[in-house]
Amino acid sequence: VHLAAWKRGKRLPRKTKRPPGTQERAARDCVCSRRLMKLKGRGWVAVWLLSFLGVLMWVVARQTASHVITTELRDAQQQRSALEAQRAELLRRIQEAESRVVLVPRAESLGLRLPADSEIIILQVPNREGH
Repeated sequence: VHLAAWKRGKRLPRKTKRPPGTQERAARDCVCSRRLMKLKGRGWVAVWLLSFLGVLMWVVARQTASHVITTELRDAQQQRSALEAQRAELLRRIQEAESRVVLVPRAESLGLRLPADSEIIILQVPNREGH
């Protein structure tokens, strides 16, 4: 039915009628929407180029962040190594200060003596009643 009417040059009735004044706006909107929907060669190239550049920027940002984190990690490992070396040096100095070689001369310089093996010293604890 529609094909025959078209061939005779008759207009087909519209199914929906728009309120007055909206046809101009609809025609304007229609042209804009056609441009958006009909992306041709240059449009697709621009879309793909922008997408590609966006992905590249994201990759560069990730690489930069990983480089910064790697540098911070390396610095933290070096600091940890230095602190472990300092700790080992302090432990060595403590052991050396606790040795008899160091303690006996210090005690003698303070007027103390080394007890004999058979010597027993009883220490008395003061009463708490006087307290």
